Amino acid sequence: KQWYQRRVRANDLIPMLSKLEYNPIFKPAMETIFGKTLICRSLDIASQYARNEHMDCITLDGDQVSRRGALTGGYYDKRKSRLDAQRQVWYWQAKLQEEKMSAGKITSEMEEVDAELGKLVSQVQKLETTQIQLRETYDRQKMDVQNLSVEKRQL
Repeated sequence: KQWYQRRVRANDLIPMLSKLEYNPIFKPAMETIFGKTLICRSLDIASQYARNEHMDCITLDGDQVSRRGALTGGYYDKRKSRLDAQRQVWYWQAKLQEEKMSAGKITSEMEEVDAELGKLVSQVQKLETTQIQLRETYDRQKMDVQNLSVEKRQL
C-alpha cells in the first residue's frame, strides 16, 4: 500500500497523479511534476500533509498549500488574469479585423453604387437636354405654323 493509504482515511485525500490521464511514455515527467501533489478534502488536512509529509496539496475549494509553507487562497479574480486578458485582446483583435473587412466590403459596394448613380445622373441630364431641345423645336415649329396661318389669312 502507498504511504497515504496507510496514514489517512481513503476519502480525505487523493494523489493528483491518480486523477490525471496521460500517455504512459510521459509517466516519468508526470511523476516528477505531480508526484508530490495531493488533492485534500479540507484545508486542515492539506496543511497537515504539506507540513508533515512535505507534499504540495490542493483543496477541493482551490486553496493551495505548498510543502515550502506557502498558503494561497482559492478565490481567483478572472478580471486580473493575464491569460484571460490576452485571450480578450486576441478576441477583440479578431473582431476588429472582421469589422474592418466588413467595412471594406461596404465601402466598395458604396463606390459601386456611387458609380452607378453617376451614370444614371448623366443619363438623366442627357434626357433633360434632349427634352429641352425637342421642346424648343416644337415651340419653333408651332410659331412657324402660326406665322404661316397668319400669312395664309392675309392672302
